[in-house]
Amino acid sequence: MRLTFLVELFGDSATTSAVDEVMHTGHVGAEYVEYVLRHKRGLTPCAPPLHLGDPALDAISLPEPDLSLYDQRVALAMTRDPGNPPPDPPASGDLE
Repeated sequence: MRLTFLVELFGDSATTSAVDEVMHTGHVGAEYVEYVLRHKRGLTPCAPPLHLGDPALDAISLPEPDLSLYDQRVALAMTRDPGNPPPDPPASGDLE
């Protein structure tokens, strides 16, 4: 049943290719086939939501933060001119 779902998600030829690859490595199981399919597409599974056991705490949902604010602050700090470099120190043979 899980392989059928993977065929629906990734297509017949990709799933067949992943099954062949998994079988050649000696592994058995749909989870290995899914891993190969996800790995080839660069997909990583999302972590499940954290359940704290308290319905009031489990219901808390926070919006994604707007990180562009940090870009604006850093850009201002990076535009400062450091000035001219210090002069080169005299060579050790020049000192008497």
